[in-house]
Amino acid sequence: MDIRTVAGRLSHGGGVTTTLRVYAAWVAESDKQAAAILANKMVRPTSTTGGAPDGTTPS
Repeated sequence: MDIRTVAGRLSHGGGVTTTLRVYAAWVAESDKQAAAILANKMVRPTSTTGGAPDGTTPS
């Protein structure tokens, strides 16, 4: 949904400025939480050769 529609539905008379100011911090925090949750759910590949991720053998 576009920001102008949201601002109108919330009766923010200052256009989108009020809507963005009020909700921008919330969106940023939600994005961080979503990234953390997804990162924890993703399967990390494991090496079958015992070498370093670049294919070399650690010393």
